[in-house]
Amino acid sequence: MDTTFEDNLALCRSYRQKIEEGQESLQSFFLENSDDDINVDSLAVDIVNLERALTIFIAEKTGLEIDREIFRGSLPPGRDGCSIGVNRLDLGLDESIPTVFVQFVCRNTVRNEAVRITSNLCRQFPVSGMSVTLGDGAIVNARLISVIRADIQTGQADDGRLKTFGYISFKVQL
Repeated sequence: MDTTFEDNLALCRSYRQKIEEGQESLQSFFLENSDDDINVDSLAVDIVNLERALTIFIAEKTGLEIDREIFRGSLPPGRDGCSIGVNRLDLGLDESIPTVFVQFVCRNTVRNEAVRITSNLCRQFPVSGMSVTLGDGAIVNARLISVIRADIQTGQADDGRLKTFGYISFKVQL
C-alpha cells in the first residue's frame, strides 16, 4: 500500500506528540515504521549517560573538577561554576544520525574567569570522535561535536549578585 504525504505527516505529528509526552523513543519509532535496515545501536541514546560523558569530556578540556566546578544539568543555586546539559533532540530530516543540542553555561562573579573558561573551551572545537567510558563501564561515543554559538553576558544571578555568564551551544552528532 502506498502512503500519502498526509499519512506521513499524521504519523510524524503523532510521533512528536508521543515524544513530548514521554511515551515514545526514537528507536521504537524506527522499528515500528521502517522497512529499512537501521543501526539500532546508534539510536539507543541514554541521555543521562550522554550528559555524564559530556561533563567528563568538558571537565578534561577545561581542567574543572566535576561536582565542584562543573556540574551535569544545571548549576546549584548561588554557586559560581559551569554546567553542561542536553536541551534538545534533533528530529530533523536525517534521523539516521541522531543529533542532540547541548548547552554549556559558565557563571562567575569574576568576569575575566567566565570569559577565559568560555573562550578557551570554544577554541577546542570542533571535535571528531569523542569516546568516554563511564564509571559503570558504559561507553558513550559521538561522531562530531561542534560549536553553534557562544555568548558572554552580564546579569543578575539567582543570589541577586551581578555575575558574568558564558554560554556555548553545541551540536553533538552521535
